[in-house]
Amino acid sequence: MAAVYHGIVGFAAGGIMRVFHALHWGRMNRYWHVLLALFGLFAALFLAFNARPPIRWAVVRGWYSQQGTPTPYRWMGNRLVVPLRAQPTPLDVRLTLASPLWPGRAAPRVTLLADTQPLTSFVVPELPTTYTITLPIDTMALVVQSTADRAPQGDERYLGIQVFDMSAQAQGLSALALRDAAVAFAGLCLVAAVIGWCLARGYGAIAGLFVLALLIRLWWLRVAPPGFTPEEAASLIDAQSLLLRARDRFGNVLGLAPGWDSAPLLAYLEMPFVAVLGPVPLAGRLVSACAGAFTAPLAYASARRLNLPKAPALLTGLVAAMLPWQILVSRLALPQALVLAAWAATLYLALRFVRRATRRAALWFALVAGPAAYANDTLRPALLFLLIWVILLVLLRHGKQSFARWWPGLALLALLWLPVNYLALLPPADSPSASFVGVSAAALRVPVAPVSNAVPEDLADAMFLSNNTSWISLTLPLMLLGLGFVMWQLSLGFWPLNSRAERMPQAARYEWWIVVGAALGGLLALWLVPGPTTALLLAPQFVLCVGAGATVIEWASQRVAPEQWQRVLSWGSMALLAVFLLWPWARWLARDLMDGTPPAGANTQNGLLEASALAASYAAQADEVWIDTDTTVAPALYLLAAQPHPLGREAPAPSLMRPYRFISLAAVPRELPPLEVVPDVQGQTSFVLQRWEHDGRQIILLRRMPVQ
Repeated sequence: MAAVYHGIVGFAAGGIMRVFHALHWGRMNRYWHVLLALFGLFAALFLAFNARPPIRWAVVRGWYSQQGTPTPYRWMGNRLVVPLRAQPTPLDVRLTLASPLWPGRAAPRVTLLADTQPLTSFVVPELPTTYTITLPIDTMALVVQSTADRAPQGDERYLGIQVFDMSAQAQGLSALALRDAAVAFAGLCLVAAVIGWCLARGYGAIAGLFVLALLIRLWWLRVAPPGFTPEEAASLIDAQSLLLRARDRFGNVLGLAPGWDSAPLLAYLEMPFVAVLGPVPLAGRLVSACAGAFTAPLAYASARRLNLPKAPALLTGLVAAMLPWQILVSRLALPQALVLAAWAATLYLALRFVRRATRRAALWFALVAGPAAYANDTLRPALLFLLIWVILLVLLRHGKQSFARWWPGLALLALLWLPVNYLALLPPADSPSASFVGVSAAALRVPVAPVSNAVPEDLADAMFLSNNTSWISLTLPLMLLGLGFVMWQLSLGFWPLNSRAERMPQAARYEWWIVVGAALGGLLALWLVPGPTTALLLAPQFVLCVGAGATVIEWASQRVAPEQWQRVLSWGSMALLAVFLLWPWARWLARDLMDGTPPAGANTQNGLLEASALAASYAAQADEVWIDTDTTVAPALYLLAAQPHPLGREAPAPSLMRPYRFISLAAVPRELPPLEVVPDVQGQTSFVLQRWEHDGRQIILLRRMPVQ
């Protein structure tokens, strides 16, 4: 048998070699290592995707926080939804469940569903018991339903059963893993091709910084940070309303009317994503992530415009890519992400315009500064101040005769700003009705608590103290050192700092005056409209000052090194600075943001979106739906986002035509049987749906119950 086996193998090997020889493989042998590397990459991707657990733990919904020692467990509400990665093979699921009883509580009955298809039903005993069930092919979610009862001893929670363990295993190799590996492989090849194209044309650093910043902002974007802010809901509802009838949720034509809660640019950018995905959090966060990713290459490009060396400029881009507070605002569908990107782009194009003063540079400046005015109200005073500042500098540098070249850009900018200025002077009256029947416009004007309020609270930790680590960030010292560098640049450089022929990098002083003007514009806007959003207007200047400080460090390191070692020492010093700066931020990113913890002070209201969808599903069974305003913020926005108005249909959904009342439920009895229990992502609070019969009417109640 061995001889036969070796004979077959030898014959096959010889045939393969003859085929390769016929195909002139010798001409291609220099590429064999590339092909082998690509095959290895694809195999690694396949093995990685195949090893993924089918259960998506980060998006499991319906249970409280972990408790119990030495054997941990979680209490669930009445419904546990376990999203799964659809498999073309059956999926074996193991569950370990228990159901402790207390006086007055009957043994709960559990029903397991594959998506919406019932599988089995049983009574869970008090002691932990393991169950094994096989799910059908392509099951997207395992749903565990149970009765829920009020916990004893003053506990506010409604408890179903205890979940001790849960695991899943696909039967055989996953064809889905092969598909995902192929898609990932194609995506990586495309990214590599784009970066290679950029490298060949001198744009490698810009492409690399953008890809890095984008990956940081897209990683786990669906679940981190958890929850859904009122501002996110408002922008998505506006985007959907603009798609349906070219008006915002208040009835304003094109949604351009200014206001404290208005973000027209964000709504317009969200429209394509909402058309495909619906008004879900991911649709808006994709826009913010892409916009936030542009801040890194813009910081690098601006640093190079200021004649900073390449190594400090790269460090500037890395700082912009990984600053915690910039990452935070660009992972939420908030106007702040657009404010950062729009202001950084405006600053870069202002530098370009001042240096060249050409018609093209002026038009590009207008094409960015014009739409930027619609990002947020706080940006408009800064834009106006920067425009005046830029015009003065252009006239000083290029003379009055240059006006003939760039006046079309100024005219275009005035045209783009005309709608927002007109509406600011003559604001339209609010529409008497909201975008949808059954929800009043007044309900949509409930003040929201923006998540951006968390930014100042965490600013010291995120920027200077590196989020309570033992590392002391060099950001603040570098910024102060950079301020000194800027002052030297603005002092015309009369006094030499170096006796050698090579002096410190001297940027054109007019460009540095643009940075100063942008900082003054940000301070003016901060004085006129104080708040965390306005404070973000100082972010690009802050980052550039950090890069300037790094330039001083590089110059000082070159002074003490022989000429043949200057390049090595330059890049080495920047690499060391990058480690000290970025390592604590990377730890914050992995430990605090990606673990599913919401930002400090953020009103994300985890679970309210799911609870609102359930309330709408029960609306047809009741006369009214009452939503508590004492324990929720802007519930009307969540209600509209939870049940999107179908595109292409004139009539609203029947559930939206039901009367919804947004009132205090303090006087409404709390001791009512629950219809649905929706714990938040952290299991710290829960939203509860109850049925109340009052004055002959069936009323559905939605309120939040704290966990004690």
